[in-house]
Amino acid sequence: MVNQLNLKVFLGHSISIKKNIMKKVILIRMVKTVRVETPNPKKFFVLVGKLAEGYRRRENSFGSLDKTEVDERKISLMTATKYPLKEVPYCSGYDYITVVAARTIPWSTNVTALFRDGPGNQYRFINCGIRQLGEFPDADDKSYTIQRIMVVFQHGYTTSDIERINEYTACKNARIIYVKNKDEFVNFLNKRKALKRLIKKMVFFCHGIINIASFHYSADHEDDEKSGEFDISYIEKVHESIFDYDAEVITYACRAGISVDEHDFSGGKYAGQMESHAQKMADKWDVNVKAFEMRSLYVGVYGTKEELAQVEKERKIVEEYQTELARYKMGKLTGDNRAPKPKKPDGYDEMERRVNEVRERESNATDGGGPIAPNGSWCFPTTASTPTGLRRGLLPYKPSEWKMS
Repeated sequence: MVNQLNLKVFLGHSISIKKNIMKKVILIRMVKTVRVETPNPKKFFVLVGKLAEGYRRRENSFGSLDKTEVDERKISLMTATKYPLKEVPYCSGYDYITVVAARTIPWSTNVTALFRDGPGNQYRFINCGIRQLGEFPDADDKSYTIQRIMVVFQHGYTTSDIERINEYTACKNARIIYVKNKDEFVNFLNKRKALKRLIKKMVFFCHGIINIASFHYSADHEDDEKSGEFDISYIEKVHESIFDYDAEVITYACRAGISVDEHDFSGGKYAGQMESHAQKMADKWDVNVKAFEMRSLYVGVYGTKEELAQVEKERKIVEEYQTELARYKMGKLTGDNRAPKPKKPDGYDEMERRVNEVRERESNATDGGGPIAPNGSWCFPTTASTPTGLRRGLLPYKPSEWKMS
């Protein structure tokens, strides 16, 4: 008599695989239904999703993965007669999360002066976060299979700011979560475990100090600043199991990819990449990470000089057309049918969208808040020019224990 077990793993499309199993470990990365058959009753365990991938990528080893979390996810089973069925809940949905630093007013320097950051710099993180929301996959507001979420460190944002952030987040069909400190942030992340939700992508917009993602950088009081210092000890507090098998973390924090605080690494000098904040996230969370070795540069996130000059030209075209159209409509109301309807300029709709977005951003800055745009920034940060001798752009960091991709 054949001993077997039908193992159904939720969530997703199901496929049936029938096979004779002689090994003790079954790996299931994708969601599926698996039929296991053995000549005699046989005990084995199943690894599903990210745990299966972590085991495979380490060439059949759990390495340094947290033993408690590993044991919690192992599924111990026994084949038997008469078609037994074991149902295993895999997850209830996927989260795409962007994390935005507080609005603070740090000191900056140039070659001639020391000065406070202006409103554009103070609000660059929130604008990039709003843009990121729009680039995540569309959210499913009925089944919540996919969620877009923006986590904002609330310190420094005004009441008007929060109203705008809430409005623009809702327009992106996304959730907004405000946190006061790094502990609340970690608690929010770790709730994914109880909710059986998996993070597909998480993107940080914040200041960077060596081995720290600073969400309260240059806050008014030292205690406030420290409450936003997401350092390596806090990376350790986040459950590895809340990320999906193909999850990606991106951080735009300055120098997140190095751990040596120097100005020049020319000549191949080691910058401590393997001990960096980015590498620690990759190792602890068992995910792919992308980060800058150099400082991040936000110049241009509100548009380059050329782009803003173009918007000014478009503003004149839009205003002229709107004036002509209003005059034409008024003439029609007063019985003047002789004037031809003004022709809409080529590309008018896109010009009007850009002009209105800049207008709204400027208006928000004069209405008790800062220059927050409905669709956020025009682009994401790039790399600055320091430290020298390092690579530019977002660079990959993968768990050091992975032997297979």
